[in-house]
Amino acid sequence: MRRLAPGYSIIFRRIPLIGHEHGEQRRSADSGQDGQPEAYREIRDAIETSSIRLIPPTERHAEIAADARLRYPLNLGHCFAYALAKDEDRALLTLDRDFRRSDAKVILPRAQ
Repeated sequence: MRRLAPGYSIIFRRIPLIGHEHGEQRRSADSGQDGQPEAYREIRDAIETSSIRLIPPTERHAEIAADARLRYPLNLGHCFAYALAKDEDRALLTLDRDFRRSDAKVILPRAQ
């Protein structure tokens, strides 16, 4: 797995998955959403042993994200990426051109 350059961050949060009421087996996040626990653990371990910092959202991030949702054409996930970038005064590396309309610093790779 490639490592991110120093100073780059990713938001990553484990969320328990609950099955349907009709007898479907309950699964934890450790089994992965698609039911492939080995692949999930391999990816999780690679992330946890890399230079990627795992940053849970804070109340401040939620406030920044809520404000961004009202001001820019971003979905909620993008708003939290925006919030983290703004809070840490970092640029966003993205292919999504919607971020150009925000006041965030954006690194937009050229299409090939």
